[in-house]
Amino acid sequence: MKLYALFALFLVQIAPAVDPLNWVETDWTKKIAAEIGGDDSVRLWDGTKPDIVTEGVAWEVEWIDKHYQALSQSITYAQKTGRRPGIIFLIRGKAASVKWFSRDAMIPVAWVRGLGGQVEVRFYDVESESFYP
Repeated sequence: MKLYALFALFLVQIAPAVDPLNWVETDWTKKIAAEIGGDDSVRLWDGTKPDIVTEGVAWEVEWIDKHYQALSQSITYAQKTGRRPGIIFLIRGKAASVKWFSRDAMIPVAWVRGLGGQVEVRFYDVESESFYP
């Protein structure tokens, strides 16, 4: 009986970690890398690590509220790998995306997209587990 109670307690403690809505950026990076056929284990000569590397793009995966970190990281990794820079912003549903699209992130996203397509920008909705739109 005690063993059963300990096992039930263990399951309760790990349950939040299993729920994708509780995943951290690295969990989403692994999932997205598998979806797009990218490599999330590339380590560069200087010890830095791009989030995802595909044939043509070095991707930086970042929560939308940390958009200010994404651009410089994606450009740095692109230069070091000889690929184009790319950013995948993680968002939590349409309600969250409306907040950020209409506020802080719109300026850098508009600026990035204004670079003549040099930086790819995509949005990944963690609630629907799909790219948006």
